Amino acid sequence: MPPRSASPRPWPVVLLTDFGPGSTYVGQMKLVLESNAPGVRTIDLAHDLPAQDTVAAALILKGALPCLPRPAVLCAVVDPGVGSARRILAAGFGPGRVALLPDNGLLAALQAWGRPTALRAVTNARCFRHPVSPVFHGRDCFAPVAAKLAQGFGLAKLGPAVQPSSLAPLPWPRVRAGLQGVRVIYADRFGNLVTNLAADAVPPGAKLAIRLGRRKLTLVSHYAEARPGQAVALWGSFGHLEIAVRDGSAARILKVGVGSAVAVRAV
Repeated sequence: MPPRSASPRPWPVVLLTDFGPGSTYVGQMKLVLESNAPGVRTIDLAHDLPAQDTVAAALILKGALPCLPRPAVLCAVVDPGVGSARRILAAGFGPGRVALLPDNGLLAALQAWGRPTALRAVTNARCFRHPVSPVFHGRDCFAPVAAKLAQGFGLAKLGPAVQPSSLAPLPWPRVRAGLQGVRVIYADRFGNLVTNLAADAVPPGAKLAIRLGRRKLTLVSHYAEARPGQAVALWGSFGHLEIAVRDGSAARILKVGVGSAVAVRAV
């Protein structure tokens, strides 16, 4: 009898959750993944997001896209609407790229990958772990479906097609014409304040005047360009305008947090 050919190794699964590092919830997801796709490699993008913070999740996804391996299944479970009528989405982006996430704006953060080549609502209950807890879809819905996708399961078998026009928008406010409506949307662990202003929204070659309250901020290229203790603005690693304090926490020192307005104008 000829030797049996080895099964193809599953694609890695990249996990993003707000469950907390070392959480049993992350551990249970990984147990289900391994049980359903033996040998699957899991990559932890982050689990320390602020609880239920879809803005932070979308920003982290946007920033991580250029670094994701290919092939891979991206599985994001930051899901305040768990158990409700919100949809679970599976999106294909050409060979080697599949995303599994709730329909709460996270898919819009993957714009750098272009429009999905396939987009489905995950409704096929045969793909889930049973019984399904209404408060832990990460374990009972996302993990078993991610395991199937990692093994090449076709998106069309998961449920009906979804029209892109029906998707939830990005969970942060858009910057309006004239650079109006710039706001802080995320504070990282260093206290750097990330805004909703992406670099590609600024006219090419434009110089910016930036104010936070009455404080005028100099735009620098990196943190060490500022004086110790100086508050500055810069284009951060997410590709968004950030407010930072050299060797300190802008959030603590400036007493500014998520939702605070930042005045930006081209000069």
